[in-house]
Amino acid sequence: MARTTREYVHIPVPGSPDLTTPPEIAFKATQGPPEDEDWHQAEWHQGSARILIGPGGDVTDLDEGQYRMWIRFTAGLERPEINAGLLHLT
Repeated sequence: MARTTREYVHIPVPGSPDLTTPPEIAFKATQGPPEDEDWHQAEWHQGSARILIGPGGDVTDLDEGQYRMWIRFTAGLERPEINAGLLHLT
């Protein structure tokens, strides 16, 4: 994905999340799980979580490079944090 584009990143979500509680997505350029300040509020859309990245989006501070995407959401009493794959920005 071009760093200068503005578009949604979609992450499919397993299980039965609470669709009344917004999911959160984090992008990490380094190893390890996200810190509290890394999370961005996302939204549910057709069985996936999505967030708008790029200029004028919800996440605007990503430089060129590779980022590990993480998602967390509420599912009953659980609140899993899931490694959701890689995002490459050029």
